[in-house]
Amino acid sequence: MSDRAEQLGQLTAKFAGWDAIFGGTTLLTKNELVAACSGVSVLGFNILMAKYTGDEKSITLLVKGSTQTINRKGLIGNPELSGVVALTAVSEFLGTDLCPGCNGRGSIFPKGTAVRTCKTCEGKGRVTPGQRRRARLAGVPVQEWRDHSCDKVVAKIRNILEREEGAALVIFFRKIQG
Repeated sequence: MSDRAEQLGQLTAKFAGWDAIFGGTTLLTKNELVAACSGVSVLGFNILMAKYTGDEKSITLLVKGSTQTINRKGLIGNPELSGVVALTAVSEFLGTDLCPGCNGRGSIFPKGTAVRTCKTCEGKGRVTPGQRRRARLAGVPVQEWRDHSCDKVVAKIRNILEREEGAALVIFFRKIQG
């Protein structure tokens, strides 16, 4: 079986029925998962593996590919920053920016009251860090982060990743439903 098939086998737990937990069968076999990803781009495959299984190799490939995109398109005047900007974008895309107010749910559940939209994230479940926080986390002086428009580059890379994830999921679920 190929590396890709082995990696896809890690996804099985995400697609298991309740009965699978108690000794039943999973909803999808490794072969079905491989078939479902057969039309997915390499980038899309790495996104699915990184986001839904936490596969470190795929995460590394996403950061490396994002760094190359930043350099190839000349998105940052200082190529030394491209790696940390790519890492920031990939980390945020993979969900490390969950809202602390609602833990990523978008809603809060105060005792004795109705469910309310979280004010911290305005119901999105995620909080995009500001320039200062991003720069500090990346170990870059805030002024240098601003001078090179790093926030705009992070947004561009996240948009690329989100678009590719959407395309991969469409292909994946169409093939599963079949």
